[in-house]
Amino acid sequence: MGCSKLDLTIPQDYVEALDRLVEEGLYIDRGAIIREALRDHFRQKGIEPFCNEGAEKNKPRMHVETKEIMDMLKETKSIMDDFMQHLINIDNRLKKVESQIS
Repeated sequence: MGCSKLDLTIPQDYVEALDRLVEEGLYIDRGAIIREALRDHFRQKGIEPFCNEGAEKNKPRMHVETKEIMDMLKETKSIMDDFMQHLINIDNRLKKVESQIS
């Protein structure tokens, strides 16, 4: 699918709302938000190729960016869990040493 660039005039409130979503990290840029909104609108209206009547219709959609972020968060959580276990082990060893000294 090719792409075209469009100039778009929208109310300032819309621009500020788009920017907030980007700042919150929910979207990579304004264009991603607008593309998602258009895809949703086309699906709702039954416009092909955005409207699949099969399994895709009920399948949850994720932006590539969102999936990548979720994968990164899972990996970060795993690293943090390992680090926390390491700190607990250190704390237990320190308590053991303190009890031996006392």
